[in-house]
Amino acid sequence: MKLMISIFIAVTVIAALLYRVVNLSEPTITVSDHSNENPTRLVASDHNRNQVEPINQIDDINNNLSITIADESISVTLKNLELTPFALPDKDAIYLYEKLSDKALAGEAVAARLLSGLIEECNETHVDEALHNESLDRLREHQEYPSANPKFSGIKVSEDMIQQIDDYFVKQYSKCKGLTLSQRKESQQWARLAADGGDFLGLEQLARHPDTTGNERVALLERKWNDYGFIDSVTGLAAALSDYGKPPGYEDTEVDNVKAFAYFLIGSKLNVAVAEKDGQSSIALTELRVGNDTFESLVSRNLTPAEHLAAEQLALEMIKNNINCCTRDSREGIRLSLSE
Repeated sequence: MKLMISIFIAVTVIAALLYRVVNLSEPTITVSDHSNENPTRLVASDHNRNQVEPINQIDDINNNLSITIADESISVTLKNLELTPFALPDKDAIYLYEKLSDKALAGEAVAARLLSGLIEECNETHVDEALHNESLDRLREHQEYPSANPKFSGIKVSEDMIQQIDDYFVKQYSKCKGLTLSQRKESQQWARLAADGGDFLGLEQLARHPDTTGNERVALLERKWNDYGFIDSVTGLAAALSDYGKPPGYEDTEVDNVKAFAYFLIGSKLNVAVAEKDGQSSIALTELRVGNDTFESLVSRNLTPAEHLAAEQLALEMIKNNINCCTRDSREGIRLSLSE
């Protein structure tokens, strides 16, 4: 059952393989002095999230959704977030670092997010050449995954994948060896700069960073709902705030079962409405409704009648007062060009 609960929030914590972009606000950026031993401290100032307007409004009547909460019918319009995956040029990491950091400090939030992702990729490889070679020896001789990330320590790979993995880590080591230890520590701070600069996917980048706390992840999910009306964020909030089966990375979050149930009501109603609009099969709709019913019984089991009513009223207020409700993502691919 806990596995099922974790699925509700998977979209917010799974690391993306592509880096994507929405329209940006442009905050003023400052950077403090730093030494080679310490990562850069990045600060975004004059940021007003109410100014973020990444939503592509679709006026087609077919995108109207009708849901019912507490016997009250609500009509919302399904809108798309224009999210575009970026693939960085095949250049050395230090070259990309210099280009992206200049852009990020000039106010380009997407550049900050891309830089954070680049550093995360490079942190999978060892800095020390001897350790790099030892990890490749273990791959070739014992089929052990050669990542520098300790959470992958000792993981076995299939024999038919050894050469592909070997080639990848040899290339990555060559690409990333120019980054300093200080620069390799900056991933979370660049992600935070992207998130605070109005980049929707910067919120995701920051949320999945291993040093981001569960409570901060909850705050990031709330920003995705409050600022963007993003449907998937409310199902994640329902799981993260409940007292049952918290997903990985959210174990330390504070419990608020009333709020969790309110978010669940919003997410479950919207997800069914979207599935119906998209023409999902009857089997898929039944599975979705059964999952919703199961989760509802778990989240609401400790609520008093008064708390249940309070959660319904809170859900109504949150969906009525959210001017960006309700959005999902729309993604297209493009390669990013960095000027010389």
